[in-house]
Amino acid sequence: MVWSHRLNMNSQGATQWTPSLRCAVETLVKNFKAIEPTEPIELDADLTRSPIMKFIRGKTGKVLGEIDMHPDEATI
Repeated sequence: MVWSHRLNMNSQGATQWTPSLRCAVETLVKNFKAIEPTEPIELDADLTRSPIMKFIRGKTGKVLGEIDMHPDEATI
């Protein structure tokens, strides 16, 4: 999964995120691991608002995670 890979890159120091972005991605990855890999996930994305991305569980409508800023903006 892309977000798990990005989290690993951050852990290795390849990217530098704000603590809030790291926490949001950790929560997202944890929540993804708790559901079936075949379950649909809806992505509600809008770069003009905060959060810019919401990951929504297809079966229940529950928000699995939110990203407040684009991860590339947090990379130094």
